Amino acid sequence: MIGNSSNFNPCTDNSFQSRNDVMNSFNELFEPLIPAFSDGGARVNLEESGAHFPMAAAHFEGFARALWGIVPYVVGGGNFKHWDLYRKGFINGTDPNHEEYWGEVVDCDQKMVELAAVGYALVFVPEHVWEPLPEESKKNLSRYLLEARKHEFRRCNWKFFRVLIDLGLDKVGISYDRQLTENHLEELDNMYIGEGWYGDGDKASIDYYNPFALHFYGLIYYLVRKDIDPERSQRFKDRALEFAKQYIHMFADDGASIPYGRSMTYRFAVISFWGVLPLITKSDEEPVIPWGVLKGLFLRNLRWWSEQPVSRFRSNVLSVGFSYPNQFMCEAYNSPESPYWAFKAYVPLMLSEDHPFWTAKEEPLVLEDAALKVPGMLVSHTKGNTVALISGPYKTFNLRYQAEKYNKFAYSTRYGFCIENNPRGFKLATLDNMIGFSFSGNDFFVRQTNKSWIYDNVLYSEWSAVMGINVKTWLIQKGKYHIRVHHVENKTSEKVDSIEGGFAVSSMNEKGLNTATHPGSKALGEVTTNDDNTLIVNLLQERKARVTEPDPNTSLMASKVMLPQLTGSIEANSTAKFACAVYGQPASEHFSKEKWLQSLSLPSESELNDFVSKAERVACNDV
Repeated sequence: MIGNSSNFNPCTDNSFQSRNDVMNSFNELFEPLIPAFSDGGARVNLEESGAHFPMAAAHFEGFARALWGIVPYVVGGGNFKHWDLYRKGFINGTDPNHEEYWGEVVDCDQKMVELAAVGYALVFVPEHVWEPLPEESKKNLSRYLLEARKHEFRRCNWKFFRVLIDLGLDKVGISYDRQLTENHLEELDNMYIGEGWYGDGDKASIDYYNPFALHFYGLIYYLVRKDIDPERSQRFKDRALEFAKQYIHMFADDGASIPYGRSMTYRFAVISFWGVLPLITKSDEEPVIPWGVLKGLFLRNLRWWSEQPVSRFRSNVLSVGFSYPNQFMCEAYNSPESPYWAFKAYVPLMLSEDHPFWTAKEEPLVLEDAALKVPGMLVSHTKGNTVALISGPYKTFNLRYQAEKYNKFAYSTRYGFCIENNPRGFKLATLDNMIGFSFSGNDFFVRQTNKSWIYDNVLYSEWSAVMGINVKTWLIQKGKYHIRVHHVENKTSEKVDSIEGGFAVSSMNEKGLNTATHPGSKALGEVTTNDDNTLIVNLLQERKARVTEPDPNTSLMASKVMLPQLTGSIEANSTAKFACAVYGQPASEHFSKEKWLQSLSLPSESELNDFVSKAERVACNDV
């Protein structure tokens, strides 16, 4: 990065080696918010861009989300200097006659999300949040929570928000209708699929809402209710322990997690699961993951984030985006204040300095490749890069960029994924780790839903890009690379063009950047830099290779990227059999392109059919 990187990250000089470093980083992240607090303390306004909910709710979001970090910081002995400001906010935000009143709660209101953080604060630090309030303000706050909990919560991880509100009400002695809580807990049980995985709501999406929402809240419930509701609490714990063995595969040895799915702007909230897990494990109990490995997972992720330009110039306020400010990739529910869900990561500060999580020697992450059957993932681990091949069972739920976030063929901790910010320009399409089809050269179509199966190191899916274009896809894991096979049936009366992409590589630093294409039966496109190699090579029916430079800010990882692609076509009322090998890894002197090309081989048709006959349905595909 040219210039002083501290201009773009408040934690850039934090080494994240110890508990004290994590404590310090809380202040580094929180203090930049202080100038954005309203005079009455109840709202935080970071900028004028908006989300799909009212601005007042976004400003309440800015107030409440910081509590996810404030609470463990204080429980862990931190000296939080702004309690007077927060108490003023609670007083004014719940006073219907004050201009900063948060507003009445209605069904499926965004404020329900933020009230979960209020419940969290009441549970763990009532001496700061509740006890100092005037009696009238206590009545207002309890009235606000009681009224909110009566309304309809979305059928997804939101069901836990009423549960957390109620845990807070319990703590401060406010009575309520417990049947509503029981109803939500039963619904949450029904979302559980198996092997530690929940499907989040009716559409059973599987993503990071498993670790930083469903399991996170379930373990908070365990902490608070294990002696009162032992059977359910134990279920939450047992599921989390099983999930930990799966979730560890979403991380690379350098600390990065695989960018995948929605809400990527919550950033290091992904390690809140690793932070809450030690709280439910006794210090003399054998942890499901060794303490040193667990500590390393947590701290390396924070170190990775400390190297990313996640804030705007000199403001030290977290931006909407992923590894840099990027509005393109966000969801309609991302306000400027939304990124502060990342404060959930601070939960292990509740552990004392002498807890094994903090005293253990940090150990590296060494993992074998894995098949995760419930989400339909084949995960490979190499130095500096973890890749998940996906045969996503996810159904359409009208999320912006859903296909890019859930249904690409591969996702990488190093290369992330790109979104299509120009869906009407097929020749300019990014299509990293996707294949797209177009009749017109303008509109194009990709995999958005599919039926999927898994067997050994192979994923198989059946899907339709658009009416008349039916595809069977095999993804075959080969360690540092993978092979894709597509049987495409064009049942329309028009020829359809196709583009298929590999991994997108940062081109921010042009030194060492080289691109090349090679024609022939094994058409090859490649991008190399001083740091990375990415290649795609055609292995079957004729296609041409090219290298493209997508529109800026399409990638989550870098604002400028390049990637190799293959282009082909399928005649009207005909079929095509496409295949390719895709490689994307950090540059290595041990990699020989020539030897790699010579080693490539395709499974036969009978072998492909054998995979299908032996495969089992991806678990949540049937949800």
